[in-house]
Amino acid sequence: MFLIFSQILFSSFISKTTTLAEGKQILGVKFLINGRLKGKPRSNATTLLVGSVPVQSLEKDIQFSKLHVNTIYGVFGFQIWVYRK
Repeated sequence: MFLIFSQILFSSFISKTTTLAEGKQILGVKFLINGRLKGKPRSNATTLLVGSVPVQSLEKDIQFSKLHVNTIYGVFGFQIWVYRK
């Protein structure tokens, strides 16, 4: 359910009418979750990509953030890339 909610949320961010305070527009969001998802015994990674995010570019406006969360089931890692124009 969380991944479906995230997909809908990121899709609304990328809609043509959404602009940021600086007048920039979000063109793509990449969201990566690492950890023991859905109670599985082994950790795995799930990637959610909405829009387009360049793989290699120093000239593009891409913001990155990383977060680790400790739970009773283990550690989850969240990474997000936001590509703005």
